[in-house]
Parts: sequence; C-alpha cells; structure tokens
Amino acid sequence: MSDTFISLVPEKIGNRKEEIHKKFISFLLDRNIINNDLKPGDNVDSILVENNGNFKRLTHNQLEVTNSRQVFDSGANEIKQIVCPNCNQNILDQINWMEAIDYWYSDSQKKKVDCPNCSYVNSIENYIFNPTWGFGELGFIFWNWPEFEDNFIKEISELTSSKFKIIHGKI
Repeated sequence: MSDTFISLVPEKIGNRKEEIHKKFISFLLDRNIINNDLKPGDNVDSILVENNGNFKRLTHNQLEVTNSRQVFDSGANEIKQIVCPNCNQNILDQINWMEAIDYWYSDSQKKKVDCPNCSYVNSIENYIFNPTWGFGELGFIFWNWPEFEDNFIKEISELTSSKFKIIHGKI
C-alpha cells in the first residue's frame, strides 16, 4: 500500500522559524486536532473537507515536522512544468533544474536561476512548479490525512503571518 501526504510549507519565514513552529503546533494541540503523539485528535474533523474515519485507523497517520533545509516535493508525481514567475513560460526542458535545486539545497552563492526566455534571475524556490513543490527551513507533513478545509489554511496563515505552499504527494 502506498502513502499519501500533504505538506504545508510556510514561505519567506526569515528568522521566524521557531515562532511559526510553536504557533502552528500549539494551534493544533489546543484545538485537539492532534494529540501529543502528533496523531489525529478528537477534533480533527473540524479542519477536513471530508473524513470517513479510515485514515485514523492507519498506523502511519501522524504529523511530521521538518525544521531543516528541505525540498518538499510531490513524491512519485512527475514534474510537468517549472514556470518563470516573470514571463509565465515553462522552462522545465530549458534549464538544469536539478542542478539549481542542488545549489539551493547547499545554500550555494550560485542558487539563482536565469530564465532562458526573459532573463529573469531568481532562486529556484520562486519558480512555479506543477505539481507544487516547496523549499524551506520548516514544513509540516501530514501523512495519509484527507484534504484540509480552506478556512484551516487561512487561519494558520493569519496566525503565523505566513503564506503556506500546499504540496500533495504520494510515495
């Protein structure tokens, strides 16, 4: 059986990693969305679009917190596009994107990518991946959880003053 996941990755957090981490986990614990073991709590249904309860019976259904530099990809889902945010052109086949990701991962000074269409220069993390990928120092990975309500994403965004990338994946 394969596992699915939803990663929530806060964008542009600067030096607020610990603050966002604490607010996020406290929010989930205070509302009994998760238990202390990071598994679904009694009030988990309040943030889910649909829930037939099956995921609660799975062994692997907890929240995983990653607080180190990571590329949050979509697992087995192949990249279809990498779009320049300036000219909106798909540059997937025009750049060595794995090299750009390696540079980002190693925090290299050469972490910028030049768009071959419009010469826009920026970090690979600012390009638009399809399916969505995230790049960051902090991420919350919900293993085998159903889809979240939009209000939940809005509420955690407001609470943490950070926009979140939502990455759906399967391994």
